[in-house]
Amino acid sequence: MLALPTARSPRRALAALVGLYLLAVGGFALATPYGEAPDEYMHLRYIDYIVRWSDLPPIVAGAYSNEAVQPPLYYLLSATLVRAVRLVSGTPPHDHLIPPIHTNPAYPAHSLLVLQHPAGERWLSWPLTLRALAILCGLGVVLLTYATARLLVPPPAPALVSLLAAAVVAGIPQANFIRASVTNENLAALIGAWISYLLAAHLTGPRSTRRVGWLAVACGLGLLTKLSLAPLLPIVAGVLWLRRAAPPGADRRHAWHWAALTWVGVVAFYSYRALVYDDPLARAAWTAMLPSDSPWQWNDLFWLRDPFRHELWASFWGNFGWQRIPLPDWLYLAFAGLTLLAVLGGIALVARRGLSPPQTAVCAVCLATLAALYALVIVISLRLIAWQGRELYPALTAVGVLFGFGLAGGLLGPAATQPNRPVAGRRARLAALLLPAVALSLFAVNAYSILWLVWPLLNG
Repeated sequence: MLALPTARSPRRALAALVGLYLLAVGGFALATPYGEAPDEYMHLRYIDYIVRWSDLPPIVAGAYSNEAVQPPLYYLLSATLVRAVRLVSGTPPHDHLIPPIHTNPAYPAHSLLVLQHPAGERWLSWPLTLRALAILCGLGVVLLTYATARLLVPPPAPALVSLLAAAVVAGIPQANFIRASVTNENLAALIGAWISYLLAAHLTGPRSTRRVGWLAVACGLGLLTKLSLAPLLPIVAGVLWLRRAAPPGADRRHAWHWAALTWVGVVAFYSYRALVYDDPLARAAWTAMLPSDSPWQWNDLFWLRDPFRHELWASFWGNFGWQRIPLPDWLYLAFAGLTLLAVLGGIALVARRGLSPPQTAVCAVCLATLAALYALVIVISLRLIAWQGRELYPALTAVGVLFGFGLAGGLLGPAATQPNRPVAGRRARLAALLLPAVALSLFAVNAYSILWLVWPLLNG
């Protein structure tokens, strides 16, 4: 077996990655004043409305929250947490979560701050509490990414692919900035990671009707969290059709009960929307609340040109505040170089037949997942300027798996994905350095972003 430190002690290496992740995301959470992450105060107002009125905010022009268009699961969970803490602490259950919002008239021409921040209102207790919940969602994404890749490259093969996949997902600076804010994006990313894990298990392990039931649960929860997860449904359906589950058996009952309950919730919510807004998606109300601002048409091929291409790329890796604090250009080039290495490594791995049929199938699903969400961003951008990389984060596990295979396969070839493959001593030594090089480099970019960009520019 390949004698790498990552092969001997994957749990220790994973624990170190988790530690780096918590340092980075905790730094962003403490450095970013409340409301200075994209739409954070509107997500908080949605939660605030549920806490105060025990109802969903209406979708109307000039609404209490323009995030009222979002499905309610994340906000209901957050409001339940608030109510539970207030019940235990004995504080009034229906008080406002946040003080009145005062937008900054100097934004965006003369200030990077969207809100005015009187003394004592930059770091409020409820936003910080709900940011902690977001951090846990991000941790779930990191761990599910590792687990997904480890399904594909199980012991006794080295854990390098799995650890690199987790390192990339744990180290993307923009992802950590979003994970340090109050937004339904984080629950959507967690559910997207869960779906990716279940699909990988379905394609690599024994067929299981119970697993199909959990996929039904995950898809239903996704539709109750954010409609950007809807493009994953055809992929799930295609995988289930190509590898149909075994006949129902005793193992199915628990999962399918939860699946039935979840889909009752899905039907109830979208039926409510149909009754209130004459449309289960409330499109007319949505349009009235958020008028179109996009000049683009299909025949413009705008997704291949700037500013779409650059803005989407930059905001996937790091563009902080309300996308007005970019990283230096050379770092975007460095991320492009890392991506190119992963692509070339993946191509080399395929050319050398280093992937088993199940590994190939899961990589194809990962590519389809990323492509489906990219297509969604294009479709949305025909109506609203929405070239924001965070819209791709439900595919983060897919991205991590592809990076893991590409980076490890480019260096080790088939030895990265198969046990007992010999590797020259030089390559083994380089492989032992690859994981710490990637993880520490990404952590350094996070630290730079916190200490030299976010903190001074949003707290100066």
